[in-house]
Amino acid sequence: MPLFLLLLLLLLLLLLPFSVNSFVLHAVTSPPYMSTGLSSTSSSSSNVDLSSPATCSALTLQVCTSTKCSRRRSQFGLDEYSMISLLEDRAAPNPVAVEQSSCLGWCKRAPCVAVTHEEYEGRIGLVGMDESEINQRMFFNVLWEGDAERIWNAVANAVRELDEE
Repeated sequence: MPLFLLLLLLLLLLLLPFSVNSFVLHAVTSPPYMSTGLSSTSSSSSNVDLSSPATCSALTLQVCTSTKCSRRRSQFGLDEYSMISLLEDRAAPNPVAVEQSSCLGWCKRAPCVAVTHEEYEGRIGLVGMDESEINQRMFFNVLWEGDAERIWNAVANAVRELDEE
């Protein structure tokens, strides 16, 4: 019987979409930019110079360029690097890294963009994500300029909130 429980526990851990450490960190010390007091409806944040290079450089935007995400972009006449360019344009005056990524694991909601922070394990959720995006800590169906704007607004709000601490 104990072996069965051990195998069941192992199976549950393998099925979790995030690591246990990430879950504990999120549950116990919710990052401040996850707070409900943060506005996600700010004015356009394109090319906004955020005040703290240290805070900005802790964030990385990961743009999935796997086969499914690239194929979905091409269905709309976009190349696989179009979202990278849109996000780099917004991040230009700030040291927020924009990187291409291998598959982020949500091909059915492709194309996807994730955000990481050097002080937290795994991806992070930001105010400005919808409920399903918050649950998976990833932006889904990211194709157009408006999607890039929504992502950048969420990142800019997170940086401002962290700077106020």
